[in-house]
Amino acid sequence: MPPRGAGSAISQNRHAPAVRLGPQAAGRLQLPPVRAVGNLRAMKKARSQVDACRARHRSRGFTLLELMIGLTVLGILLGIGVPAFQGIIRQNRLAAQTNELLATAAMARSEAVKRGATVSICPVSTGNADECAGDSSWSNGWLLFSDDAGDGEYDDGADTLIQRWPASTLRRMTITNEAVAAVTYRGDGSTTLGPGGDTTFTVAPTGDYCKDPDGARSVTVTTTGRVNASKRDCP
Repeated sequence: MPPRGAGSAISQNRHAPAVRLGPQAAGRLQLPPVRAVGNLRAMKKARSQVDACRARHRSRGFTLLELMIGLTVLGILLGIGVPAFQGIIRQNRLAAQTNELLATAAMARSEAVKRGATVSICPVSTGNADECAGDSSWSNGWLLFSDDAGDGEYDDGADTLIQRWPASTLRRMTITNEAVAAVTYRGDGSTTLGPGGDTTFTVAPTGDYCKDPDGARSVTVTTTGRVNASKRDCP
């Protein structure tokens, strides 16, 4: 038998409050090590990704010196490039207008040979698009027509209009011919200019825009009906 009073002692121990250890005693306890190496690596990787993203999106500006140098270089490039670009535009317009006049002369000769009849080209009058101007300016356009009378004048009732060229859409461009007011082709492809009577058209930019060396073109129609172009100085 248990000694008297033992049961009461056991019951007292059961209901006794838990013993709390002080800080010094807790420090002497042997705790298991924390295994957080994997979590630490993941945190470092996430931090590096955040830093890289911030570096990519970080705004970068220019210093005042860098901005002044950039503006100076841009001004030099514009000063060199703009005049050259304007010269290229003038040359392209001049070539386009010259080629159009060459095509007209070639077409007039071809039509005269095909029809076996007289065909003429004349400059258009300012007030009437179906009337020959009879002057030296061809800038308003020109007419290509069958010329039964062979006088270089378009007769709406008797002659047949083959094609009409309107005024040039190219700005600041002139076409002149001081020698004749019309060019007439015979049925054999020759012209009525007579021996040694070649005629020359001058295609040139207007006024101060014609300032390049060889900045104009000459389109020459020969007695045999052939046509050629060459460079010339501004008139």
